[in-house]
Amino acid sequence: MPASSLESLPPELLNEIFSYITDPRTLYHLVIASPASSRLFEYPQSGPQALDNVLSHSMAPQICAMVRGVALIRTANAENRRIASLKAFVEQYANPRAVKPTCPLAAPPLAQTPQHQPEGAARGILLTVRRIHHLTSACLEHYRERCLSINPSRAVDPKIRWGEGGQKAWRQDFPGVPYQPAPMAPPTWVEEQRVMRGFWRLQLLCDAERAIAERRLDWDFGRAEKRVLLPELVCRNFGQKDELDTVFDYVCHLQQNATPATNSTLLPAPPEGHRCRWPEQAQPEAPLDSVMGPVHMFGRSSLAGVFYSSLLGLFGESPVRGVPFRPFRELGLAIWEVEKLVVLGLWEPPLDYKGVGTLRRSG
Repeated sequence: MPASSLESLPPELLNEIFSYITDPRTLYHLVIASPASSRLFEYPQSGPQALDNVLSHSMAPQICAMVRGVALIRTANAENRRIASLKAFVEQYANPRAVKPTCPLAAPPLAQTPQHQPEGAARGILLTVRRIHHLTSACLEHYRERCLSINPSRAVDPKIRWGEGGQKAWRQDFPGVPYQPAPMAPPTWVEEQRVMRGFWRLQLLCDAERAIAERRLDWDFGRAEKRVLLPELVCRNFGQKDELDTVFDYVCHLQQNATPATNSTLLPAPPEGHRCRWPEQAQPEAPLDSVMGPVHMFGRSSLAGVFYSSLLGLFGESPVRGVPFRPFRELGLAIWEVEKLVVLGLWEPPLDYKGVGTLRRSG
C-alpha cells in the first residue's frame, strides 16, 4: 500500500490496522514510516492499546506486567499516586503470579495505567521495546558464541560415579577425552523470553531508582539497618536471579566497564551493525510462567534452577556443591534449556530424567 493512501485513511481504519499488528518491529516501522500512524499513536488510548496488543502476542504474561510497570513508573508524579507501596508494586508488576495464559494479569492495561500521560509516553515505551528486542538478540548471540568456544571432554570410564567410595564429589578428578559438541540449535522462544525478562527487570530497576531519586515515588524502605535492596525485591527466584545477572554481565560487556551503575536511565544500544540472525520462534502452547520453584522457568527447566537445587542438597552428592554459578553463567547456562545442553553433550541425564542431570567436564 503506498504511503500516501495510508495518510488518507480515517483514524478508525488506522486503529483497525493497529489491532492486527502482533509484533513490535512491524508496529515500530509503521509508526516511523507513516506520519498519520505516528500522530494516532500519540492518542491516549490508541498507542497504549496497540502496544498492549503487540505485547500480549509476543511476550510472556510476566514480561507484559513488567512493561506495564515501567510505563506506570515513568508517569508517576506528585499528582499521580497510583503506586500505593513497594510491596504492592512488586507483587503486581515485578513478580506477578499469572501461571496460565488464561489468567488475567493484576497489572492493568497500558491504556488504563497512566492518568494525564505526558506527550510521547507511549512512543517512549515502544522505543524501549524495540531496544530490548535488539539487545535480546545480540545477548543470545554473544552467549551462544561463548558456549560454543568451550572444549568439553567425556570421561574415559563411562561407569564413573560421583561420590563413590565416600569421597567428596567435587574433589574427584577423572581422565577425559575431548569431543566436538553437536551443532547448537537457534535460540528457542523460551530462551528468548528469559533474556527479555532479564532486560525488562533491569529496565524496571533503572526507572524505579530514577523515580525514587527524583522523589516521584515515596516508597518506604523501612529503617536503614533493615533496608531491603530493590533488586532483591524485584527478583526473588534463584534461577531468575542468575538470569538477571547474565543480562547485567552482558550490559557490562557492552559498556566495557566491570561495575557500571545500575541506576542509569537508559540501557545501552545494541552492538553497532547487529542484525537479528534468527527467525521468529513459535510460542509454545504450554503455560509459560510457573510458580513451582526454581527448577521451573516458563514451564521448563533451566540449568540455573537445577544447579541451585544441587547446591541445596536436594539431589544427594553433587560435583557442584559449594561451587559458584558464575563460571557457568558466563557461558549462558542460566539461559539455555536443559534439553539443549543434553543435545550438545554437556548434560547427561539419568534414566529417570525429570529436568536434572550431570554436567560434563569442560576446559
